Amino acid sequence: MDFKLAEEDKMIRTTIRDFAKKELEPIADRLDQKSSLAGVAPIVQLSVRAIVRA
Repeated sequence: MDFKLAEEDKMIRTTIRDFAKKELEPIADRLDQKSSLAGVAPIVQLSVRAIVRA
């Protein structure tokens, strides 16, 4: 099996990593204390959606 990422997947990974470093890392402590991402506008701007399955 080939477990290498396609170029598009690498670009997505890099974009999300850069976003997290720039936008979330500086406010990580506050987010941890609130236990919520509500009101964090940069997440909406990035348009990343997660589906949580139980």
